[in-house]
Amino acid sequence: MNYPVSIVRFGLVLLGLASVSTLKAEVLQQYNFTTFISSASQFGTNIVTTSGSLPTGTGLTAGAGLTFSRSSVTGNGSSFGSIFIVSNVAEQAISDTSTDFLAFKVSATSGNNLDLSGLSFDYAFTFTDTSKVATFDVRSSLDDYASSLGSFTQNAENTGSNPMWTSASVSLTAATFQNLDTITFRIVVTNTALSANGHVRLDNITVSGISDASTANIPEPSSYALLMGAGGLLFVASARRPRTI
Repeated sequence: MNYPVSIVRFGLVLLGLASVSTLKAEVLQQYNFTTFISSASQFGTNIVTTSGSLPTGTGLTAGAGLTFSRSSVTGNGSSFGSIFIVSNVAEQAISDTSTDFLAFKVSATSGNNLDLSGLSFDYAFTFTDTSKVATFDVRSSLDDYASSLGSFTQNAENTGSNPMWTSASVSLTAATFQNLDTITFRIVVTNTALSANGHVRLDNITVSGISDASTANIPEPSSYALLMGAGGLLFVASARRPRTI
């Protein structure tokens, strides 16, 4: 067996594995509504920060059909939290022209790009008539909100200020959501209660990914072991190669 050649090949495989590793995703922007109703509670690295108050704030924007407020309720993680509430939502067909939506923009700072991995949020729907249903539909500006990235439904629960929360998650790993300057998401909401007492609730809205100028070229810490191992094997192969005189 030609050991030097085998070692070289194995070393090249390790180098290849190291080269495809990328930085781990982090929270790029999150809204948990504990302090300001329209400002993100957390921003990731190289993300443009925004603030303001609804409905004209630059952090979150409101569709024409929504009314917003915050309320301390129980049942979502720790003891209490200020929860974003969408109330008195009119029932309408969900489409790119829907007016009942919550919108938020994520933008990379100058010289950086967004590589997104996912969007998640918690939702709840409280109303006295438990036969009523709320829908939460996620869309993006990349196709002018024409298609749904994920749709979630919730039957009403007659639990008042102690709602039962459900977690939703949308994958954003497709190539469409990589190497972006900015993106706006909409969570279109509708319910069949047609009452100001029907509270559609959202919390912990989180966009995850990476914002960096050259994310594809920076390995994870675990990849350095692969790089060092590959370098060592290539060195050994070089040392074992017969020398010609």
